[in-house]
Amino acid sequence: MGAETQEIRALLREAVLERDLSAIRQMVRELDEPEFVAVLGAMLAEVPAPEAAACVEQLPAELAATVLQAVPRELGSEILSTMDDEPRASAARFLDSEDLALLLHDLPDDEAVDVLQDLDDEMAASVIDQLPPPAQRQLQDLIAYDEESAGGLMTTEFATVPAGGTARQAMGHIRKTASHVEDLNVVYVIDATGALTGLVSLRDLVLADDEELVSDLMERHARWVGEHDDQEQVAHYMVSHELDAIPVVDDAGLLLGQITIDDAAEVMAMEASEDMSRVSGLHGEDRPFSPVWASMGRRLPWLLVNIPLAALAAAVVHQFTDAIAAMPVIVGLLPLVGGLAGNAAGQTVTVHVRALAVGDVEPSDLWRCVSRQTALGLVVGLVLGAIVGAVQIIWGQPMFITLLAAAATTLNCGVACCIGALLPILLKRWRLDPAMGANLLTTSMTDAAGYLLVLGLTSAALIVGLG
Repeated sequence: MGAETQEIRALLREAVLERDLSAIRQMVRELDEPEFVAVLGAMLAEVPAPEAAACVEQLPAELAATVLQAVPRELGSEILSTMDDEPRASAARFLDSEDLALLLHDLPDDEAVDVLQDLDDEMAASVIDQLPPPAQRQLQDLIAYDEESAGGLMTTEFATVPAGGTARQAMGHIRKTASHVEDLNVVYVIDATGALTGLVSLRDLVLADDEELVSDLMERHARWVGEHDDQEQVAHYMVSHELDAIPVVDDAGLLLGQITIDDAAEVMAMEASEDMSRVSGLHGEDRPFSPVWASMGRRLPWLLVNIPLAALAAAVVHQFTDAIAAMPVIVGLLPLVGGLAGNAAGQTVTVHVRALAVGDVEPSDLWRCVSRQTALGLVVGLVLGAIVGAVQIIWGQPMFITLLAAAATTLNCGVACCIGALLPILLKRWRLDPAMGANLLTTSMTDAAGYLLVLGLTSAALIVGLG
């Protein structure tokens, strides 16, 4: 092996360990594929799964699939389950159903379902057919659920004990039936029909007298959720009640599965990320290296919707051409006043989208929120207006321009915060997504309001002879 190749391999090793994703992409172009796959595969075994997945996500989809096949199967399974949806789905298209089934075989059923849900129906069915019959039945049942439901989030790997047994019998039952269960903090108590009766902690079972009845140890009024409940609501419920896990039951009360806190936390993080994307008018997962046409399809619709509002701002300017001709210096105030208010509106939108998502604010709080945020906007606007006015003095502008800039900034920040609070809550009340495109809409609306204030105040001043 030449010195140059050794140096490149050393650089790749350093890039993986330091998670230097741009360097990894550069190495893809500089190394032959077999050599790159061999070196990268060895490196991925030395880093935690999230870092390994982040590295694989940066590769072209076909090369990512090759890497997943080249690394040890357990490592490939862990990387695949940790990858984000879009790059994982792209890589999976270059794996045949048999290879993909081998990777899924070692995953918990809820993680395997996450992967299968990224595939088209035909590919998912083909992969399931490659698995052992018990796994086939479990995955077919789980993948039938809505992806956003509790059933779509739950795992069927959990520990149960019969309600009528003793602590000694319960421990023996757990040893025989729960060796594959990852989370044994909570053990569910069921009756002879499989209906959920309660739950008991493993600690209580271990410390109890051998002949103490499970029914005396269990919590009889266990919290549970239905199989069709929304997973985001379930996640918030678990966090608010500090639950490590929660059982999922059907309409008859039969125990179907459980949702653990790590899954709930992942849902909340995903929902928060999606909300922040929708605030900017993005729908779905858009990444820096997503395909151009896919990204355009997500971004363009809300930008098109925004055209009428942008045209409104232009129309405002057109209506005040006489004022602009009489005092051209005010043109420089337009982006300043609009931009400051737009930022204030964006902050308000973010606060209220999050508050609506976690239940801190309800549509019935509309006027209380609007009045509070409008007052806050005016106070913030006074501070910003004073600063803007001071800048005008430093630039040598006349006192009229200074006062105009300060007044327009103050008023427009009040308008911006009012709109930023009003829009998400109204959308929620109208059963629309309060996050979708809110920032885009408020930015254009505050621009138009800012232009109207600056130009309107200027025209009024000129009419009364102040300008």
